[in-house]
Amino acid sequence: MQDRFRRISVTLFVGISLIIPTACSKVLPTGDTVGSVYPVPTSIDTTGTADVSAALNAFIRSVPDGNTIVFPRNARYRIESTISLVDRNNLIVNGNGATFFATTDGSGATPMGPGDIQWRWPRHRDQVAVWNGSNVVLRNLTVKGANPNGGTQESSFVAAFEAQAGVEFHGSVNSRLENCTISDTYGDFVYIAHNADGTVVRNCTMIRSGRQGITVADGINTTLDHNNLSYIARSAFDLETYVGEWSVINTRITNNTVGPTRLDIVASKGEGDVSDVLYAYNHHVNVPMQIKNSGFVGRRHDWSIIGNTSDHTFGSPHGSIRMFQTDHILVKDNYQPLQSGRSPQQLATEFYRCTDVVETNNQFPFM
Repeated sequence: MQDRFRRISVTLFVGISLIIPTACSKVLPTGDTVGSVYPVPTSIDTTGTADVSAALNAFIRSVPDGNTIVFPRNARYRIESTISLVDRNNLIVNGNGATFFATTDGSGATPMGPGDIQWRWPRHRDQVAVWNGSNVVLRNLTVKGANPNGGTQESSFVAAFEAQAGVEFHGSVNSRLENCTISDTYGDFVYIAHNADGTVVRNCTMIRSGRQGITVADGINTTLDHNNLSYIARSAFDLETYVGEWSVINTRITNNTVGPTRLDIVASKGEGDVSDVLYAYNHHVNVPMQIKNSGFVGRRHDWSIIGNTSDHTFGSPHGSIRMFQTDHILVKDNYQPLQSGRSPQQLATEFYRCTDVVETNNQFPFM
């Protein structure tokens, strides 16, 4: 039966071990500051009138590692290029309620940042980029892109600018994004890749993307917790390993609230491994829970989908949860209404060539 789609209504519970992330190196404390405090000079325009990308980048480079940068409260900074933190360690950036916004797609701006960002500019014009380094914390800031049509409509996605993330973590270790707001991006709200390790995105509000919500394309030990995401052009959480050398391992997506999303809530395609995934206690508001794990090659393992709820009826030719070639799956304590009256009857879950699948105590009522 492994070579056919199957729907499991009730299955005896068997032991499945949940993978709990472990820190791979020391992380900064969760306090407000570390080291000395470096206030951003008021000589850098705080009204949003002038493009201050170059001035902000120069100031950030001047602050030694092991310290804290604090912006003026509720300042407004126009940034048409990328604010880059490259090879930085033990650095806290406290936005103090400041807003960093773009008014253009970057076509007329001076390319700034690492070579990967400048290549094919402005396709990869991130608003903020954390590149390599370790223990970089971004908190209490608002990042606003220049996409006038961000959201769930067809016009939200613009291929020429699809890699413009609000914040990108590229190869960094134990970096955090906390208490931030990201909106109106041409690309993803947050993009995590190039073997980033220990990234945490917590207590953030994100609205109106042009591509995905949060992407983990190549990263380990990632935590996405207590965020609010809505009006997403593609998938809310994209675990997509584009090439076989990339992997997404030990990802915890917990306690988030997800609003209108055009495609899947969790999408996991690609050639690389995506395993040890926990999707738990997330709330879906005005959108059904839709999870699809469909790697192109090889097998994946240890996916746990626990305690999630939705207030929106799911209707599709496929199941709300679809898993392909995955070993050790636990689907437990979820609530997802299904559309009644479909022919054939609406499926709740589908598993193709999967082993050790356990479904227990879920509610999939027809409505």
